Formats: sequence, C-alpha cells, structure tokens
Amino acid sequence: MKTITRVTMIVLAATLFFSCADRVTGYLDVANAEYIPDSLVIPRYADLDPIADATRIENNSPWVSLRIQGVLGTPPVYYSVASAREVNGGDTGKFLAGVSMIGGGIFYFPLQHETPPGRYIVSVRVHNEGHDMVIPDAFTFIVK
Repeated sequence: MKTITRVTMIVLAATLFFSCADRVTGYLDVANAEYIPDSLVIPRYADLDPIADATRIENNSPWVSLRIQGVLGTPPVYYSVASAREVNGGDTGKFLAGVSMIGGGIFYFPLQHETPPGRYIVSVRVHNEGHDMVIPDAFTFIVK
C-alpha cells in the first residue's frame, strides 16, 4: 500500500512539474516553402503596351506574385520582407521602399516606381506565435 502511495505521489509531482514548464505555441515549418514561379519581370511604365496593358494602366494595378507554397504552421502566419540584395548594381533602398507583402506571402510592387533596373533577390520572414523563420533568396524581381 505504501508503494502505491509513493508511486502516486511521484507521478503527481512529475505531472505538476512538467505542466508548469513554458510551452511553445503551435509550430512553423518552412523546409518546403517555395514560389512557383520564383521570379517576376517588371517592365518600365513607359514600356507598357497601351492596348494590351490598358486595364492595368487605367486601374494603376500593381505587379503581384503568386502566393508562397509549402509553408505549414499554426495560423495566423504572417509574412514580411526580411531583406533584399541586388545583383546588377541597382538601388536596394528604392526597391525596398516599393515592395510589400500581404497574406499568403504575396508580393506587391507598384506599377509606377522609381526603382532602377536590376535583379533584386528577396528573403522572406515567416512568423507566427512563438516562431520566426527566414526563407533566404525566396523570390527574384527583374526590374527592366
């Protein structure tokens, strides 16, 4: 009888001890995260075709990527631009001033912009409660 009481007390103490530990809420997995396609060509505003791009010009519609795929995590999951680098000598500061993200990891880039031509490679920050990860070199903007 004493053995059962001791075992019960040990189990109860262990349960209380482990239940008071801090737990990380949810999960986040970006191991298979990718954009398909993983790049977007942005022509200069002056080079747009007034007939083929009439609706885009009329509505001042931004350039938009597809949403990121392969991100698994406890909602809500948030996305932001972590960093950007330029490969061909453009201006990363002007690029970062124009690019933004919305839900699902979708990039927005303004139709009319001051970004110099270049190849801008962007890393994406993905986070939710308790988790924060960066997907390096996730997307490429080719500004003409």
